[in-house]
Amino acid sequence: MSRDERRSAIVVATVPLLAELGADVTTRQIAEAAGVAEGTLFKAFDDKTELLHAAALAAMDAAPTCAAVAALPDAPLEELVASVARVLQEGMIERTRVMHAVRSIFAQVLRGEGAAPGTAGAAGPRHGPHVEHVLALLRCTADRLEPHADRLGGNSWTAARVLLNLAVGLGPPGMAGVGLLPPELVAAVVVRGLAHGPAPELHPDDRPLDEVLAGPLRTTTPDGTDLARRPC
Repeated sequence: MSRDERRSAIVVATVPLLAELGADVTTRQIAEAAGVAEGTLFKAFDDKTELLHAAALAAMDAAPTCAAVAALPDAPLEELVASVARVLQEGMIERTRVMHAVRSIFAQVLRGEGAAPGTAGAAGPRHGPHVEHVLALLRCTADRLEPHADRLGGNSWTAARVLLNLAVGLGPPGMAGVGLLPPELVAAVVVRGLAHGPAPELHPDDRPLDEVLAGPLRTTTPDGTDLARRPC
């Protein structure tokens, strides 16, 4: 196994430990979870801080959640949309737990500071992995819904935006007594709400991520109408 492969395997084992135990997880616990000797950790990483930094960054990777969305079997539309909502919520819950556990590490990652050797540091992209994470979730959700676009207002991207906002838009579970909406309710609102005619077309935002961070995602329709400014 190459050093990069070893690093990746150790990081994969570390993320769930961070969600469960926080930044106080020991290198011994990480080594046991990764199935390696404790000394092997320090052949792959310079120190524990570098390892936790890499794990924090990995937790913001949308690929596992997107893979789970793509792998969902076909089902009646409301059941499928509920399953997508459930996967999105489960991914958000794990990510939130890790974020709370290693808040200071995440702050460095989001600023592009303190990067591990060989990765983008302070001179790297100014946008944060959070924006990349959200856009990746929107794209893979839209891809999964595309075969059913004709029953979702004709636009899978719009359906994905609505679904993601309803599924995880209330933030971390338990926030001020406001919990996540049940996936079945999310599905009912999305499917039945978008079934009554063409929905406004919200297109994938193709601006540079730095510009996206400076303002809201675009809400313009093909005719140039800005839905965020249109009178109710």
